[in-house]
Amino acid sequence: MVGFPEKKYLKHIASIAVCLGLVIPLGCSRGESSKAKDSPRSDANAKAEKKLPEEKPKPLSGREILERMVAAYQNATSYADHGQVRLDFVVGGHKGGDVAPFSLALARPNKLRLEAYQATIVCDGKDFFAEIKDIPDYALRKPAPERLVFSMLFTDPLLEDAWTRGFGGSMPQVLLLLGKDPMKSLLSGTEEVAVMEAGEIDGHACHRLRFERPEGTATFWIDRENYVLRRVVMPTDPIRQDLSQEGPVESISLVADFFNARLDGEIAPETFEFKPPKGAKTMKSFPPAPMRMLGKKAPKLEFFDLDGKPVTLQSPAGKVVVLNFWATWCEPCRRTLPDFEKIRRQYKDNPKVVFYAVSVDQPQTDNKQLVKTFEQLKVNAPILRDPKQSATAMQFIGIPTLFVIGADGVVQHCEMGGNPRGTEDLAAKIDALLAGKNVFEKSFREFMEAYAGMIEAQLSSEGEASSDKRVLGEQALPEVKTAPRSDPARLKLAPLWKCAEVKSPGNILVVRDGDGPVRLMVVEDWKSVAEVGLDGKLIALHKLELDENEIVGSMRAAVGADGKRYFVAFLLSQQRCHVYDENWKLVAHYPEDALESPHRGIADVELGDLDGDGKLNVYVSYWGLVGVQCASLEGKRLWANRSLSEVACIAIGGPNAQGRRDLYCAGGAGEIVVLDAKGERNGEISVRNRFFHWIASADLRGDGRGQWCGMSAKKTGDNIAVGFSLSSEELWSYTLPAGVPQIPIEPIVPGRVTRDGPGQWLLPGLDGSIHVVSADGVPLDRFNYGAELHGLTTVEIGGRPALVVATAGGVEAWEVK
Repeated sequence: MVGFPEKKYLKHIASIAVCLGLVIPLGCSRGESSKAKDSPRSDANAKAEKKLPEEKPKPLSGREILERMVAAYQNATSYADHGQVRLDFVVGGHKGGDVAPFSLALARPNKLRLEAYQATIVCDGKDFFAEIKDIPDYALRKPAPERLVFSMLFTDPLLEDAWTRGFGGSMPQVLLLLGKDPMKSLLSGTEEVAVMEAGEIDGHACHRLRFERPEGTATFWIDRENYVLRRVVMPTDPIRQDLSQEGPVESISLVADFFNARLDGEIAPETFEFKPPKGAKTMKSFPPAPMRMLGKKAPKLEFFDLDGKPVTLQSPAGKVVVLNFWATWCEPCRRTLPDFEKIRRQYKDNPKVVFYAVSVDQPQTDNKQLVKTFEQLKVNAPILRDPKQSATAMQFIGIPTLFVIGADGVVQHCEMGGNPRGTEDLAAKIDALLAGKNVFEKSFREFMEAYAGMIEAQLSSEGEASSDKRVLGEQALPEVKTAPRSDPARLKLAPLWKCAEVKSPGNILVVRDGDGPVRLMVVEDWKSVAEVGLDGKLIALHKLELDENEIVGSMRAAVGADGKRYFVAFLLSQQRCHVYDENWKLVAHYPEDALESPHRGIADVELGDLDGDGKLNVYVSYWGLVGVQCASLEGKRLWANRSLSEVACIAIGGPNAQGRRDLYCAGGAGEIVVLDAKGERNGEISVRNRFFHWIASADLRGDGRGQWCGMSAKKTGDNIAVGFSLSSEELWSYTLPAGVPQIPIEPIVPGRVTRDGPGQWLLPGLDGSIHVVSADGVPLDRFNYGAELHGLTTVEIGGRPALVVATAGGVEAWEVK
């Protein structure tokens, strides 16, 4: 591995680790001088001596000023402010921006009032309250702690988002007052803290400290007298790069001002009074959607039967309505629909209950496919379609989802992913509704009890100190050491060959064109691709046409309807990806002008045909606010979707009946957003308590239905492989060694190490371990290769499965028995 690319890649990895957390673009600092006075000399012989120049006092360093600021906040008995975060910019001659007010009052040990973005949080010494503007029907209430700690503000997922997910991030004064180690968090990722010329804000003389951070320069304005933080000028490089996609950025600023900030002052007692929204129900946690639908009148829903006739909730007025939302491609739906049919048959002679199976398939999926699916499952429930997407008013994001609506039109029950208590539980609720009773309170209580347990388990696993790190995106990374070599427990490996001619290999791509021989494409030394035969001999070394500062680490390949193969090479956080023909001759760089108009960096690239027209396109996801783009092989942009941000990974799904595919986009707020061939949103996948930063799809069973695997993390350094369905159901999980990768190896590799049956997921560990997991998530084997892994794949050699591994020592192939 050459020095320059390695250093550059490590820098990219560090930035990615921060992107996957909640980052606050704080400034950093270095100090100003404090004018001390020297005592006069009292030596009797002073008059006879030559008078020396008076020695100037040593100025405070930036660290010393920061330490004094942190001490002032940590030792303060009270604090109060009101302020705002303001974003202003001019792009292409057009002004834009945003303003978010905030306020904070704190009296130790346990009184607080925090208003920021969507949230209001109050602790009056007896109770801890909170409200969220977008959820006016509920308020949070818990017993107040004896002493306020930072982690208390992170005990509810929806509340955490409400006060931290604004455009300016969360507020640093909260960290300074309540954080466990604010100094460590402030200096994280900062190489230099410089002292600037002193300044003044509203009559307050201030130290000005400049921080050089990965996302740009930031400045703290700290009061010289009492070390109160008066202003933070935040880095704007990421926003500037994103806005530059819309035109030339003429000016930009992002500033947080803390007006009237004061330490150890009197705070009026009524400041800590809390009045919940009128009619709001107090809870220990804010209920997620769609549970907030329970107990409310169902919205107006208009579906259509297979003859095209409209069906509304008003049609079966006075009846209990059971709606099951499903799709032909949804495997969990196939498992739960027979239970739905069982319940339907139980009430088929009762005119007061109606059942509908509402398909959320694409309009292109014809009715015959829906009927065929029900015939296979032996389900006879009436099928409805939702071309107007009116079901979105029910606020669910995954299928299967079932709602029960009472005869009075009130939503009484909801099931997401099936009912773990079985069909008897659903039947009991329907019977209660027929008897004139309500069941929504019981349904709501059952869900919230399970939800509270999930939150408690997550918080206990993270610990109190994690809150500082979650706010600033800083975490102590687990140390990664290469494990000693060990043999597989079940599989047997026999050496086939070693290609030492490839000196610095990376990821491996298996390629076969028609009836031609299978070849291995291996990234070599960041600038080339080595073509290796199945005999281990080097066929060719393709030097890629790249700019001097460009490197690659991953490849994608696909064949169009014309039979021609194309490749795309890229490296995460680089500015461009590169399209090549079957002979590795350059076709295009994309985006062509990115070196002149840089963005935050490319995250992932796919090569494929979403619309089924036989023409290959390039799909690119970006860090920052650029979102996802589609381009032709020649580098012409075809569409862009900027509604997504921080899209860490993309994957192409399997074809529907019309041969069209969707693009699955992971990252951002944690859910997987589905885009259609035109780049328009086509749904979301949200697996509970999982934040995916990598996803992969493969037809491991060979039945035409792809399986999905994602890489998830609760905190930086976690590596948890999760099998999931397109209906947001977690199917299995497998924990890998912790750490942050220093080599850009593909983290999930579909492959085959057995001669028969379904394929497997190969998961490379950062400690040099190789993990083999079945399509259903069953661990098959694990062993240590004894070296840091650079690339991994499987291929058939001589009619037997073979494992191909790239390390710093070359590329090796092993027969798997």
